[in-house]
Amino acid sequence: MKKTLITIWTLLFTVLLFATEGDTTVVRSHDQQHMKFPPGNRNYTNRVKFPDGSKTYRKILLAYELGCPSNGCSTWDYDTHVSIIRPTGTFDSTMGQQAFFEVSNTSPDSFYISISPTYQTFFDTASKVTDSLMSDTVFIDEYRNASSPTTITNSFTAFETGYYKYYYDSIGAVIDSVFENGDSLWHQGYHTWYTVFEIKNTIEVARLITPYGEPGGVNYYPYTYVFDVTDYAPILKDSMDVLLRFAGWQDGFLATLDFIFVEGTPPRTPKRVLHMYNGSFAYGNANNPINGRLKPIGVKLNSDESFAQLNYTVTGHGADNIGCSEFCAKSYHVSWNGSLKLSKLVWKDDCGYNPIYPQGGTWIYNRANWCPGLPGYMDRYELPWASKLVTDSLKVDFDNHTASGGNPSYSISGDVVTFGPANFTLDAAIEEILAPNNNWLHSRYNPICNKPRIVIKNTGSTNLTSLKISYGPKGGNKSVFSWTGNLKFLDTTTVVLDRPDWARTDDIFEVEISEPNGGTDEYASNDFLNTAFDVPDVMPNDFRIFYMTNNRSSAENVLYIQDEDENLVYTKFNVSNSTLYQDTMNLENGCYTLTLTDAGNDGLEFWNSSQTNGSLRFHRIENMAAYKVFETDFGSRVDYQFMVGSPLTVNEAKMDFKLNVYPNPSEGLIYVEGITSDKSPAIALFDQMGRSLQITVTNRGNGLWSVQAPSYAKGIYTLRVLAESQSKTVKVMLE
Repeated sequence: MKKTLITIWTLLFTVLLFATEGDTTVVRSHDQQHMKFPPGNRNYTNRVKFPDGSKTYRKILLAYELGCPSNGCSTWDYDTHVSIIRPTGTFDSTMGQQAFFEVSNTSPDSFYISISPTYQTFFDTASKVTDSLMSDTVFIDEYRNASSPTTITNSFTAFETGYYKYYYDSIGAVIDSVFENGDSLWHQGYHTWYTVFEIKNTIEVARLITPYGEPGGVNYYPYTYVFDVTDYAPILKDSMDVLLRFAGWQDGFLATLDFIFVEGTPPRTPKRVLHMYNGSFAYGNANNPINGRLKPIGVKLNSDESFAQLNYTVTGHGADNIGCSEFCAKSYHVSWNGSLKLSKLVWKDDCGYNPIYPQGGTWIYNRANWCPGLPGYMDRYELPWASKLVTDSLKVDFDNHTASGGNPSYSISGDVVTFGPANFTLDAAIEEILAPNNNWLHSRYNPICNKPRIVIKNTGSTNLTSLKISYGPKGGNKSVFSWTGNLKFLDTTTVVLDRPDWARTDDIFEVEISEPNGGTDEYASNDFLNTAFDVPDVMPNDFRIFYMTNNRSSAENVLYIQDEDENLVYTKFNVSNSTLYQDTMNLENGCYTLTLTDAGNDGLEFWNSSQTNGSLRFHRIENMAAYKVFETDFGSRVDYQFMVGSPLTVNEAKMDFKLNVYPNPSEGLIYVEGITSDKSPAIALFDQMGRSLQITVTNRGNGLWSVQAPSYAKGIYTLRVLAESQSKTVKVMLE
């Protein structure tokens, strides 16, 4: 796996943040928050000032950076939750009571008071007579002021009373008794008052499960995740409390949360957020069934609303004797006015293809809607039955189950978001560039040298049936792809493009869409997207494959290589177990893809299995020097594209050359030394969101250049230097 510093998800990227129609506002709610237990309650709430709601935003994104404290990250997978604490305008009250008096911090129903000393009798076995001792004292506090019921109005010491004094004969038998009633009898009373408070809803906008600690103590932190929270615009305004909850039992992680507001017009304008529930619900408890706790919600559209959508996040945790909830696949069911409308299996079936690999622990095991190190995914369902005329009932239930042992539960967040009508009739958006892309989330199938993959979305009310897509590396000749299909409003699809011309001036891939349905796109701000990418490795025409199978490879593993036209040029299946295969490859120049699959989802190596360890590598013909050594603890699949004979476009190959970049960390002035080209290099500075930042570059002579960065926020940035046919990227820290 390629291990690089994290940049924000492709969903964000440069053009999205620098839309010409409006500014981008970033609000940080938590800065390097140390999440740990103990000590602390694991709930970290900060009051933040969001924009005032006077502007509209085509995207609101939450960038969640997960890092390690100085003493290292936790080794376990824990769920974390980001929520908005929203006042509802509805008030309730709690009753409080205070006793009129307390006797040694207790509140008896009645008490005999004695200011004078009292005595308790006993039989003296030595003198054979009745004797007595002074009673113990008690401390009495009085609360007699109804206007301030918890304020002590009087305190004094009294003597114990309210008991019988006994008299004995010469052998110690009781012959008489007298009740000691002291001076008076007090009867208890209570002051009663009510505390009024505003009801607040905890509305979850993002959920992230931390990864397992990685083998050998190696970690690749920080990771940055981006969540689209545009739906929650109605509550992301003015002053709000943002809650970061850590459900872990260790120390811990660092979390930085940035809310990114991109001005513009969304496909439809969010109007209201109707809260359903948020919390952990026991599953399979016959005495407290989950379906009884998940109450229905009434939904009625206002006059300015046209759509309603259910946002539902559920992840299973804990396990009974059959693995529920975490390791068993159960479904939830959405009903509208008592009629079942849809069902969804609470299950994630591709954990073995996790981009964070290898991890410690059971990272390859599929789970109830989550994988270690990845978000808990939010399902979004349109509710086309919502009406402006009546209030309808929305209910979500789970499969019936009776747990045996363990403590299974589902962590659930549910809300209904209402929207105004579609803002565009004919509009399309480029949502994401999956490949080429050097973002860590897409590292399983990047870098590439063949066909790019992008995600497009219909953001207009008219079905999208055709689209022109222009694409290619920056500075090169753009290719054009004509897409046809049929996308309904807000539907998305992945488009596989033809192989582009890879000639370029920079390792930036650009995509622009136009002519939806042969017409004019009504909103240009979502028509362009770009992303940074890495070039694939280069192999010689002749090299050798060393493939050592493990003791389960015959049943689980298939290895093959395809050329850029998807023709098979090498295959290894029906192999023998625990056998070394050595094959000499003689390939023509071009782009190739190696794929190694594992039906057991546990790679050629995994700590929690009975299999032996295998291996895979490319190496030289003449000796054992390796060109490429593949990670063996890879889970379910390896996808690896590489060039043979020549790099990805010879004149623009990414080659390694020596640069001295100092000081690092820097306060803003950085020197780059070691550029031997006579031409001016292209030097650029990028933040972790992939944004190209303004800098001043000066030639100091003799191969020395200075880079002056303005007063940007402290953190880690990427410095890229392109000098003729060579490029280099260096991570720099600004203080």
